[in-house]
This record gives sequence, C-alpha cells and structure tokens, in this order.
Amino acid sequence: MLFFSSLDSIGDEILLLNSINNGLQENPGEEIKGFKKGDFKILWIPIVDDWKTTREQFNNLKEKIKFYLVEYFEKLPGYDIIMDKFKYEGLPIVSVVNPQGQIMNENALQIIFEWGIDAFPFRRSDVYDLNKKWKWFWNLLEQTDDNAKVSTNI
Repeated sequence: MLFFSSLDSIGDEILLLNSINNGLQENPGEEIKGFKKGDFKILWIPIVDDWKTTREQFNNLKEKIKFYLVEYFEKLPGYDIIMDKFKYEGLPIVSVVNPQGQIMNENALQIIFEWGIDAFPFRRSDVYDLNKKWKWFWNLLEQTDDNAKVSTNI
C-alpha cells in the first residue's frame, strides 16, 4: 500500500493508516480472499516541493507514524511515474499494488475511511461485497426510520 501525500493536514490519514497497520499485524497469517494480511505493508511517500522549509514538519509527522516511510529530501527519482501512473494530484491517496507491480486500486483511501480493516484487501470489488453483505442492515434501518417518521406525524 503506497500512501502518497504532502505534509499538510494528514493527521486523520496517519491515524487511520496506523489503525490499518495494527489490523494487518493481527493474525498476519490469516488469509482473506486469497491474500494474507501479513503480506501487506504501508509505505508513506511524502511529495514535497521544498524540503528546506518543511523538514521540521516532516520530523513531527514521522514520530506519529507506525508504518514505513521514505526519507528522501530531494525531488523523488520516480516523481513523474507517481504523477502519471498513480494519478497523484496533491490530495492524499493510498494505492494498493500487488507484488508484480499491478495497481489493484488507484485510491483505496475512501474505502479505508468507510470500512477500515474490514475492507481488506482494499480492492474496489471488496466494497461491493461489503455493501452487499450489509444491505439487509441498511434496509432494516431505513424501514425503522420510515416507521419513526410515520408515528411522529400522527
């Protein structure tokens, strides 16, 4: 999992990814949908234009992170690839990449925010499966809400 971001306003993302990192370390041999949780790692690749003015901010963020990170204080050698292949446009993204370098999900961040570790292995199809799995609950909740509206209108 490749986490691309600037250094600005990523506190929520760091907390979330720390939580996911903890979830990946619990029962690392557990296989879900053909993937082992222990095979997944998170790597933060900060995208920074001017390291001279942001080094202290980076060090503060680094202390909060429980996953891997890149410490490279120049323009990244693969900068153009990140922009083109991963479609990074300045907002934080989490790309899920398999060992063969194929992108399984260009940006799993929304899925992770919605479902947390339950969305493992964080492919788009996993959200479809989760929505289908919980459809009964949302339908029941919707019916309850409709019944509450009817009883308050009496």
